[in-house]
Amino acid sequence: MIVTKDGNTFGRSTLSNNQLKQHVLQLVSTELQLDTDTIYTLSFDYKTESPLDDFSIKIGSGIHYNIMSSVLWVTPTISWQTASFEFSPAMHVDSIFFEFAGHEYDSMDFDIDNILITTESVDDDDPDDITSVDLTIKAVSGSTAPVIYANGRNQLPVEISAKAMKENADGSESVLIFSHATWIHILNLRHAGSDEKLTWQGRSGWCFTDAENDYSREVAAENNEAGPVLASAIRYMGTGETLITLYVYTDDISTERVAVSIDTEGGKHFTTADNASGAERSSVTVRAVQPITYLKSDLIQDVVSDLGKTQISLHYSCDDDSWSEKIDAHYDNLYFSVKNKLQKYTVNNYGQDGKSDYRIPLRAAIYWRADNHDQHMLIANPDDIPAGTATLGFYGKATWHEFFAIGDSTGIYDLFQTFEFNARPDTICWTHFSFAASQHWILPGGKDLHVNDTDLYNFDANPWFEFYDLYGNYGAFNIRYNDTTHEIEVDPR
Repeated sequence: MIVTKDGNTFGRSTLSNNQLKQHVLQLVSTELQLDTDTIYTLSFDYKTESPLDDFSIKIGSGIHYNIMSSVLWVTPTISWQTASFEFSPAMHVDSIFFEFAGHEYDSMDFDIDNILITTESVDDDDPDDITSVDLTIKAVSGSTAPVIYANGRNQLPVEISAKAMKENADGSESVLIFSHATWIHILNLRHAGSDEKLTWQGRSGWCFTDAENDYSREVAAENNEAGPVLASAIRYMGTGETLITLYVYTDDISTERVAVSIDTEGGKHFTTADNASGAERSSVTVRAVQPITYLKSDLIQDVVSDLGKTQISLHYSCDDDSWSEKIDAHYDNLYFSVKNKLQKYTVNNYGQDGKSDYRIPLRAAIYWRADNHDQHMLIANPDDIPAGTATLGFYGKATWHEFFAIGDSTGIYDLFQTFEFNARPDTICWTHFSFAASQHWILPGGKDLHVNDTDLYNFDANPWFEFYDLYGNYGAFNIRYNDTTHEIEVDPR
């Protein structure tokens, strides 16, 4: 097995691409020898705070740009992922560098951890050969009293330090080497008081998993801010010790001491619980607190009013008169957030979302005419659309018969607005279009503008939004127009 020099190389970089050059992250190891007649597996852990595009990986040596047959590419996500590639070097080398580079980025922060190169001949040792272990557990953050929310989603990353030995015939000991998959198979988390197992990837009670989710962070005691946790799936240390990250979660409001055990297919059991067997006692005390049920009072609301002031066109025609005029228009952006910040959100029920009335215009959720005949629209801004500018709305038309006219009369509004949206991170943004009524012309009683060339008017798709905060606490709210207060309001769903 060949690993990077310290067994735990970690790098963070901001990649940017300007007109001069492309910035890259290079990690150098001067003590790795690779041969041309061997197939190697390169693996590493990676994630990013803001995924934009793929980035490339190359292994070079000296003046040689890439000793692999091709450039490798990965697509980063906000959760830790493991990449693995096989390659055979084009030449023998005594030192190498790993290069990670962005492709047509504006900017990108990313984390690289646990770079590992192995040969295909490396096999696992047999866990049933274990005769003694060094085994401990702690919170990855180092906290001695970690706190999580008991919502079944908030995870506490815990670090297992494990070293498995085999006693040889001469009385000496050899360190056994296991793959990540083997370690995950033989490790269990347990209730320290009873040595009972936590449920592996369970749905209720105290559970654990090796899969990190979007809510893997502990609750800090001060200001409810997330404590920064940077966890790698597995790290092989030079002393034979292996560090493995597992994740504890629960929907029980309680405090538990969590221990760790190694359990083999042959029935060997090494535990750090209170009845420690084959290992020293070791546990981490985890407090799971009442999850947040979000109410309207928990929402942080901010309205930025009178944006994008402009004028749109009104056209009127009948058999003996025809004219056009400009009508004042503007938009308001409504922002919603929470104290714990949003990890993800979804807006629902709006035009052309695949679920609502097909006649509703793109991203429009509500359209109404106020008592003074002003026209209004509520526009949804989905989370998968980055901050930007758009022009949305619809063409509105109403036709009616006038008794003394030869032909019908027609009123037309051009109800489009150019607006900016999703400009604030960690917030949900809805946009409210307002179009002022004309002092010269309003629709006759009982007449409504029709949307585009359909028979639809004054629609309400019953929009709502849902979100999870940094810790996986959930909230869902309806958003609507109040025809009494003439305000946009939200209510718990």
